[in-house]
Amino acid sequence: MKPTFNRLLGLAMLAALWMTTRDACGQLYWRVSVKLILDQNGNPPFASSTNSGFANFVNYGSSTQVARLFQEYNQLLGRMGWGYRFDLQEVVNLSGVSQWFSVNAGDGNNRRDLEIAAKANPSVYQYRFDALNIYINNSSSGVSGGHLPLIGDVIFIGANGYWALALHEIGHALGLCHTFGCGCNGCGESADCDNANLGDDIVDTLRDSPCWSNRDQMAVVNFGSIYGLLNATQQRQVDDTWFNLMSYHNANNNLTDRCTHDQWERMVDVSNLEKRNVASGKTVFVDRNNPCLRPEDLAEPFRTLAAYTPGWSWGLRNGLGVTLDPRSPPPGLLPAPCPPPPLPCSVTVCLGGPFKNISDAVNNAVPGDRLQIKAGSYNETMRITKRLTLATDRGVVTFGRP
Repeated sequence: MKPTFNRLLGLAMLAALWMTTRDACGQLYWRVSVKLILDQNGNPPFASSTNSGFANFVNYGSSTQVARLFQEYNQLLGRMGWGYRFDLQEVVNLSGVSQWFSVNAGDGNNRRDLEIAAKANPSVYQYRFDALNIYINNSSSGVSGGHLPLIGDVIFIGANGYWALALHEIGHALGLCHTFGCGCNGCGESADCDNANLGDDIVDTLRDSPCWSNRDQMAVVNFGSIYGLLNATQQRQVDDTWFNLMSYHNANNNLTDRCTHDQWERMVDVSNLEKRNVASGKTVFVDRNNPCLRPEDLAEPFRTLAAYTPGWSWGLRNGLGVTLDPRSPPPGLLPAPCPPPPLPCSVTVCLGGPFKNISDAVNNAVPGDRLQIKAGSYNETMRITKRLTLATDRGVVTFGRP
């Protein structure tokens, strides 16, 4: 008998009644710490809709409003159904650093200097090494330092903002570029940016420009027709990019924001690696059709070269494509001559990526992790004794011996 995925998942959940309520929901969490910068008189940031410039205006200047926004962000993530939420651990009134109260939060140099100061004096700035740190002052707009763990993990925003501003900057912190390009920050910056010639390294987003004012422009460039004449699939692709959290078209919309499946997988990869310190667990990917190899699948000397090659691992979204050549070995090995014929002098292979078996993923996961399993039939049996979440990915999963 081959039991269905859902049946076995239900049994696994029943066997784990000792879970906490949070983990029983099958969620992973990104920890968030928000700091409201006070002025020299102890006043919090003040936001006024009259000078915000956004029809979809919110006030980031109070702890109540910040808490409400993150509740709404979690509702949005819940509708996406990808197993992640925000854990807003605190909203702190930050005194003693009033020099940051009125500076431009959207200026990258100001954000960089704030991060340097916060890391040099973590107790003064209440900087958290295990959370996404968001500092809010009395200006507008905002900027994220990106996803690198050592030089870009502070987010700086002003109290005057649009609904998705904090979520947009968190997207950058988890590895996402703007939909209109990784090298573009707004209309008028460059001809390539304005003309939708820059990419965001995401497969399922369309070409985009921050200068476009309606969906017809995006539809014509990507599909050669106005939006109303597209089929349902094409319209959905336009909507997924137009209303995207990482576009500039959503500043005056509310609760229509979204990200795409490939954007989510990119954020998960960053969460698993560079931002592992802010996540409650990791997502372990499983794909029975993963074509990548193990070092032991190769002949020498390529087996040894592969074992020493940095940057690959099992359980990630994608494997690492590498060229193995004994004449140019990875760090830790000395150059060597080519192997004798009929072996080639170099080979290009894919290493690692998703586990090919659920049981291997289970054995390598730790309690609290989430297994994201590509659709298919996995003819294997296993005993799960860890607190794990098993989830399907775009289809039906079955496992068990036939």
